Amino acid sequence: MEATPGPLEPVLLVCWERFTGELLDRTANFPKSARFTFASRIDNLALDILDRLIRARWAHRGEKAGLLAQADADLAVLRVLLRLSFDRQFIARGPFELLVRSADEAGRMLGGWRSQAQGLD
Repeated sequence: MEATPGPLEPVLLVCWERFTGELLDRTANFPKSARFTFASRIDNLALDILDRLIRARWAHRGEKAGLLAQADADLAVLRVLLRLSFDRQFIARGPFELLVRSADEAGRMLGGWRSQAQGLD
């Protein structure tokens, strides 16, 4: 039996879709020397997180916690890559701060969803 989606999932999915769109716009402007290292890795992580969130929304209880844990781990790696990109001046301060705030907000929602999912098991 599939679990019914709770209120956190749709909000997080909308938040992450917006974040991913903004992030893809930023990484498209990375210098050529970083496009195939930093930019592609960052883009793939953001898209992997989106994929896991969508799958977790409709997953069975046992699978949901694992997908959310993977998304959380990917988010941790993404945050580090964003900081490294900022340090190397691939992302300007203003856009970097917006991305970090959005990632933090998504991380809080993801943590709440993970807690909720663990309570279901």
